Amino acid sequence: PKCVKMEGRGTPIPLNLWIQLLPNGDNASALRVVLRAELNFFIKSMVSKPLQQAVDGIAEMLARIPY
Repeated sequence: PKCVKMEGRGTPIPLNLWIQLLPNGDNASALRVVLRAELNFFIKSMVSKPLQQAVDGIAEMLARIPY
């Protein structure tokens, strides 16, 4: 599969995580991790940086796996 979609259940906020692998030449691929969370303005200002760090960490871990 090119895209893995996950949905948070029982989480305090509704969220979705998508992991996409796209071909990038003959022996390479591009990786994209997308997190969508429904946040109000006040919460967003507090958690946007930690959420971005989490997404970056997930992408870095997945990029290290030899496919």
